[in-house]
Amino acid sequence: MSQDRENSLIYTPKLIRDAESEAMRISSIPQVLLMENAALAVANAVCEDAGERAPGDMQVAILAGRGNNGADALATGRLLVRRGYNITVYEFDNGMGVFSGRQRPQGNRMDSDYNAYNDQRNWLVEYTIARQYDEKLGTIKIATLSPQIEWRQFDYIVDGLFGIGLNRNVTGVIRNTIESLNAYTKTAVMHGHEHAKVVSVDIPSGIDALTGEVCGEAVRADITVTFIGVKTGQVFYPGREYCGKRILADIGIPANVLQNAYGCVMSTPWKMKRREPSGHKGTFGKVLIIAGSDATPGAAILAAKACFRSGAGMVKVVSTQKVLTELLHELPEAIQCTREDWLADPQSQASGYNVAVVGPGLGKDRVAFELLCSVLKLKPMVHVLDADAINLLASQLRETEVFARIDELLELIGEQCILTPHPMELARLLNTDISGPTVNRLTVVNRWREAEKYRDRRDCVLVMKDATTIVVGNQAAYFNETGNDGMGTAGSGDVLAGICGAIAIDACSGYRRLDQCASQAVALHGLAGDIAAELFGRASMKAGDIIDAIPDAIQRAGTAE
Repeated sequence: MSQDRENSLIYTPKLIRDAESEAMRISSIPQVLLMENAALAVANAVCEDAGERAPGDMQVAILAGRGNNGADALATGRLLVRRGYNITVYEFDNGMGVFSGRQRPQGNRMDSDYNAYNDQRNWLVEYTIARQYDEKLGTIKIATLSPQIEWRQFDYIVDGLFGIGLNRNVTGVIRNTIESLNAYTKTAVMHGHEHAKVVSVDIPSGIDALTGEVCGEAVRADITVTFIGVKTGQVFYPGREYCGKRILADIGIPANVLQNAYGCVMSTPWKMKRREPSGHKGTFGKVLIIAGSDATPGAAILAAKACFRSGAGMVKVVSTQKVLTELLHELPEAIQCTREDWLADPQSQASGYNVAVVGPGLGKDRVAFELLCSVLKLKPMVHVLDADAINLLASQLRETEVFARIDELLELIGEQCILTPHPMELARLLNTDISGPTVNRLTVVNRWREAEKYRDRRDCVLVMKDATTIVVGNQAAYFNETGNDGMGTAGSGDVLAGICGAIAIDACSGYRRLDQCASQAVALHGLAGDIAAELFGRASMKAGDIIDAIPDAIQRAGTAE
C-alpha cells in the first residue's frame, strides 16, 4: 500500500473495470484474491491510523452494500476481527431480509457480485464460531442498516455501501443512513468533539466515480483507500473533498493490463530542470510578454514578475506607455517596448526570443487584435495565449459544434501553443456549456485529443483552469491537485501565464514536451499558492503573494540531477 503523495495515473471507472476483467481473464487472477488484497489495504489503513491503541478496545462499524464493494467491506471486517478489533456489520435489508447462515440470493440475484458478498459473509460468520476457541479474535455482531445507528459508540466506520459502479441517485434507507452519518460527524466537528473516523472502500458511497458529483447524498470520508488507480471522480470537486485523505493501494493488477490510463494526477510538480553553471541570461530563455492596457496595467506586471521568478533569463514587456512607466518602478529588470514600436517591426522586436505570452489585461479592441495577429505570425516560437487573447480568438470562430470549433481554432493558432482559459473563457472559445456536469469537461478532453491526432506536427495544449485544472495535449492529460481556494483572486491567472512562459522554455530545448511544460507550470503555480496560504491564510491571499512564494515552491520541487 502506498500513500498517494506522488503523481500517479488516473482512470475512468470503465478503464478500472476493464483492467480487473483483463487481469482475471488473461492473467488468471481469481477475484477472491483481488478482494482479499483490497480488504487488506483497508484494514491496514485502519490499523495504521489507530496507531498503538489496543485493538480489543476498538469498535468498528462495517456498512456493507450488496455488491463487490460490500464484499470488500466484509472481508475488511474479517481481517480486523482477526487482529482483535470488535466489529458490527450493518447490512442493507432490501425487503428480502438480512442474509443469514449460508443462504444465497435467488433468481436474478445469482450474479458474481452477490455470490462474492455472501461468500465473504459466510467466512465472517464462521469467525464467530472460531472465537469460542481463540479469545484473541475480536467480537462480531450483525445488524440491519438503519439511520438510527448510534454512531458515537464506534471508533471507525468502514463505508462499503456503493463502489465505482454507482450511476443513479442514492435513495431510501441508504440515503437516510448516509445523511445520519454525515450529520453526526458534522456536529462533532462543529463542537470540537472526537468522532469516529470514516474510512471509505475505493470511493465514498454516493460519489460518481467518473465526474465527482454527489448522487443525491454521499458519505464524507476521513480516509479513502482506493484500488488500482485514482479515479477521475476523486480529483474533481466535490468528490475530491468527500474522499478526505486518499490512499492508493496496489491489489495485484499486472502492469500490462493498465496501459490505457486516462491521464496523470499532478499532486506535486516534477523536479525542475538543472541550470547550467556556465549559463547566462540568453541561454536561460527569453520571454516576450504582450499584455496590459491603460485600464489594467497590473496584469502585465504580475505576469512579468512571475516569469522572472520562474527562471526566465530575460523578459521583454510590450504594452502601453502608461503600463511601461509603472513597470519601470515595479520591475526595472524587464526590457520595455511600446505597442507602437512593436507593431512597426514585430520580427525585429521578437528576434532571439523563445516564448511569447499574450493576453493578460490586453483588452479586446482593434489594436489588441493586431498585436495578437502579429505574434501568431512569428515562427518558430511558443505562444502562451491567455485571457483577452483567448476572447479575441473566440470572436473569430464561426463554427458552432465543439469538434468543428476545435478544428477551426487549431488552424488559427501556431504550431506550438498553450491556451489557458478559465471556465467562462473556455465556454466562449468552444461554444459549450462547461458550468454543468464535469462530464462536459471530460468531453472537451476527448475532443481535443481526437482533433490533435490528425496534427502530429503540432503541439497545442489546452489548460482548462478550475479548482482541478486539466491540461490536455495530443499525448496526455494531466489533472492538477495543487493549489487552494485562496487562489481565487484577481491576478492569479496572470501569474500562471507568466510561469507558463518561463517553463515553456524547456520545450524549446527539448527537455520536456509542451503539454508537460504546461502541467509543470500549473502544478508549480498551485504549490506556490499552497505556500502563500500557509503564510497569509486563504482568505487573505493576493496574486502577488503567489509570486513571492514561487522561489520556495521551486526549492520544494527540487532539481533534476
